[in-house]
Amino acid sequence: MNIRQLSSGRTVVTAAAFTRQFGHLRQSANVDPVFVTHHSRETHVLLSIDAYRDLKNGRSDDPDVADARGLPTADDFIRWTHQGCIILDADGIIVRANQVAHAMTSAQDGALIGKSMCDALPALKGSLVETYVNRTMNSREPSFIDLPSTFRPSAWVRLEVYPSADHTTLMFHDITDDVNANRLANPDAATRAALVASGQIGMLKLNVRGQIERADDWCQTLLGLSEDRLKGIEIHDLVPRTLRVAFKEKLDSILGARETIAFETSFLTNTGDIVPVCGGAAELYGTYGSEGAIIVLTRA
Repeated sequence: MNIRQLSSGRTVVTAAAFTRQFGHLRQSANVDPVFVTHHSRETHVLLSIDAYRDLKNGRSDDPDVADARGLPTADDFIRWTHQGCIILDADGIIVRANQVAHAMTSAQDGALIGKSMCDALPALKGSLVETYVNRTMNSREPSFIDLPSTFRPSAWVRLEVYPSADHTTLMFHDITDDVNANRLANPDAATRAALVASGQIGMLKLNVRGQIERADDWCQTLLGLSEDRLKGIEIHDLVPRTLRVAFKEKLDSILGARETIAFETSFLTNTGDIVPVCGGAAELYGTYGSEGAIIVLTRA
C-alpha cells in the first residue's frame, strides 16, 4: 500500500492510493493531516473539518503556526515601504510591484504586473539596472548601486537587488538631494572660495538680529579688529551715523523676506578711519526659517 508513516509522525500517501484507501485515510485525517503526493511532490493535504475550521479562523495548536500568525506578509511589506519595490519570479516576470514603483516609473497602477522587467519598463533595456539585476539573478548574491535615474532627468536613485530561493526583489528610492548636497561638485562653493582667494572681497555672517557671527581675514584686516572682537557687534554700528539709518533699513528689508540687496556705504575702522565699501547681502534661509544673512564686501 502506497501509504507511509514518517518518523516525524506525518502520514504521506500517493494520489493513486488516496482514491483506493479514502475510507481509511478519512479516519486518519481526524487525528492528523494526511499529505497527498503526485510524482513524489506533496500537492494536497486532507484535514478533518474541525482542523480546517481552526485553520480558517486562525486557531492552531501547532506552535510554529501560532508563532507565524499575524506576521506581515510580503504584500504587507511592499505596500508599507516608502521605497519602490518590484519582485521578479525565476523567469524574470514581475509578480509584485507596489504603488511607489508604479509612481516612480510613471506606470499606471498594476501595469507592471505579469510582464518581464524590460517589457514593462523598456527604458531599462541595456541599462545598468538590467546589468545588476541579471547579475543577482545569476549569482544569487545581492547587488547595490547608486546611479542616475532612467525615468527622471538629473535625478539619482539607489538600487538594491536581493535574491531568494525562487524570486529576485528590487528596492529603489530617490537620493537626488543627497547626491546634490554631498557628492556632486559645488560650483557655488568653488566660486566663493575663488572670490575670497582673490584678496579683493570679504565675507561676514550675521545672525537674525544683524549681529556679526563670523568675519573672514579680509574683513578683519579692513576693520582692524579680530573676529573675537567683531562677534556680537551689530553691523550697522560700524557705519558712520549719517549713513547708519539708511543702511539698517536696507539690511532689515532682507531678513525674513528671503531677498538680496546691493549697497554702498562706509565703515569705521578701529583707527577711526572711514573706508568706503560696496557689496551685497542675502538672507541665509534654512529648513527652520531665517538663520541671518551673508554679506560680501569690497572697497568702493
